[in-house]
Formats: sequence, C-alpha cells, structure tokens
Amino acid sequence: MRRLRFANHDRTATVEKAAGVLDAGYTIQMPAPLYRGLRRLFDALLDDERPVDSARAWIAGLRLGTNTATRHIYAFYHNTCSKKAFVDKYYDSWFFPVLRPLLRAAVRAIQAEEAEEALDDDVVKVNNIVNSFRLQSTSFDKKGYLSYLKGYMKAVKAHLQETGASAEEITKFEKGAQTYFDAKAAHIAKLRAITRYLHGPAAGEDDDLVIVVDGFDVLAQIPAETLIQRYFDVAAAADQRLADQRGLTVEEVHSKGLRQTVLWGTDKGCFPSSGNGDEKQRDPRCWLVPFSTLPRYVWGPETGTGGLPFSDSRFVNSGTVIGPLGDLRTLIDATLALIEDTFDPEYKYHNSDQYYVSTLYARQEYQR
Repeated sequence: MRRLRFANHDRTATVEKAAGVLDAGYTIQMPAPLYRGLRRLFDALLDDERPVDSARAWIAGLRLGTNTATRHIYAFYHNTCSKKAFVDKYYDSWFFPVLRPLLRAAVRAIQAEEAEEALDDDVVKVNNIVNSFRLQSTSFDKKGYLSYLKGYMKAVKAHLQETGASAEEITKFEKGAQTYFDAKAAHIAKLRAITRYLHGPAAGEDDDLVIVVDGFDVLAQIPAETLIQRYFDVAAAADQRLADQRGLTVEEVHSKGLRQTVLWGTDKGCFPSSGNGDEKQRDPRCWLVPFSTLPRYVWGPETGTGGLPFSDSRFVNSGTVIGPLGDLRTLIDATLALIEDTFDPEYKYHNSDQYYVSTLYARQEYQR
C-alpha cells in the first residue's frame, strides 16, 4: 500500500497500488498549487457536514495505475464504489475513468484562494499523468475549417474567372468542389486535404516530423516524446534491414536514395480487394508486400494458417501515417498522381485512399 498524507491533517487517503506494477523506485510528483487544491477538496469531503461513510467510499475509489507500455502513472477512479458517494459517473474522454471532479474542484480552489504556506517536507507529491499527457482539442474546429474551406473555394473560382475559364468549366468546378474535400463522400479527399496543408501553411518545413491520423477511430495512448523516439527507432531498424538485404552499409544504402522515413499503420487483412480467391491473390498489394518483423508464432500455433486474428499485420492501413513533412508530401503527391492516371469510376473502391496508397507501396517493393 502507498499513502498520500495531506499536510496539517490527521487523516490519510489510502491509495491502492496496482498489483505488481508500481515499483518502489517510482517518483510521484505534482505542482504544489494543484496539491493544495486537492488537499482542500479532501478536507471538504471529510468535514462534519458530509456523511462519513459516503466520504470514505468516495475516497476509497481513488487509485493509481500505470500504462504497462510507457510505465507512466495515471490517476483513475474505481467506479465500483458505493453509488451514494457520487451521483454522476465520471469518465475521461479517452481511455481511463479518471477523477475529473477532483481536478476541477482543485482548480477552482486554487483560483479562489491565495497561495498557502509551504507544504511539509514529508508530503508525497503526485503527478497527474492523465492531465499532463492527454491530447487537447485545437481551436481549429469543424466550423472554422468549413469557413476556411469556403474562402479557399472562392479564391479558386476567382482565379478560374481571371484566367478565362468558361462558364461551363466554372459550373463543373463548383459541383465537383462540394465533394472534392469531403471525406464522407470519398476517402481520397483526405489525401487532397493533407497535400493542401503540406504545400500551404507547412511548406518550407521539410524536416518537421508529421503525424496524420483518422479522426474517429485512433486512440493516443503514449506521450508524444515516446512516439517520436519509437519512430526513430523503427526507421533506423528498417534502414538496417534494407542494408542487410543488399550486403551494404546503411550509409551506402542512403547514398543510393534508399531509406525508410514514412511509416504507415498496418492491417491484418488486405483491404480493399477487387475480388476473392485467385483474383485477390494476384493483386500485388495482397502478396508482394513484405512480412512484418513480429516473431514467427506471435499469435500462437495457428499464426498464418487460421483466420484473420492469426494473420500477420503486414498490409497498409492508411488511417495513420508518420514521417518527415517533405517525404510525406512527395508520397501523397505521387499517390494523387496515381489516382489521376488510373481512376476508374466503375471500380467499386475507386474512392478508397487505402487502395491507392497500398498500390503505391506494392510498386515500391516490386522496384526494390
């Protein structure tokens, strides 16, 4: 058990250690103002006006846990406590149920009072990892984006008029523009939106590391620093494999223009596919791409022979991509050029960005 003792208080809030996860070497820290706010809130919970049993049940729900991948500590609320202790169920909008009302009340308390006396030296300080590392919404919301897009389309229309485009051409543009950047109408609109940004506001920062993710089904579970470090580790290992395959050094491979810089998410299945059976097997996107670096039997004895749960995660998933801005821009431009050259409105998946990205990936592997 690990205890949090509030200064000048005769009670302690006991925080249960996650079984076998928290090591003795962990240092738990928190900014002093937030700690003071938490202390005041616990004082309020334990005052004479609140039923003792209810207050104890509320406090008993406080837990500490760790992300087993990053070893970061997070605070969360064990929601099996007595429902009488609190009315609402508090959940963080990402992954773990957390003590949101505690933090909000602490902030209000900090704003309402002046800084208090220094805390005792023996006080254990806590770092709220959830609050520190969770992603925050940007101010560039959907309404703002649509306003920007509307202005962009007006500028394009004005340019067409100035350059002598016919009324028929302008009408065609206006009709097509309604779905050109609409990912609901066509997933390839994502590529157009990405390239517009990479050629626009971000142009000139070719060495910046960029990550693009789908907006509805991608969950951030690790801090940005960890993500960046893992990117460089994976890219370096991939470059080493390229060199080993050719009997060269990494420097020699780089001198020939070969390097791994853009990393996509992966899928267990090849999607989309133009058919099943033999037709699917002939599609280079489904057989030409290399296997992953996961252990041979990572999914057990049925790995590679059973159903989708036992297949290797080797196929491109276009929902997540990370890489240097300049290289990503080059790749997206090449994908849009492929769409322009091969677009077939009769093909079932003609609007799938994943189809074109994975096709380009298969062509790269063929050339290599």
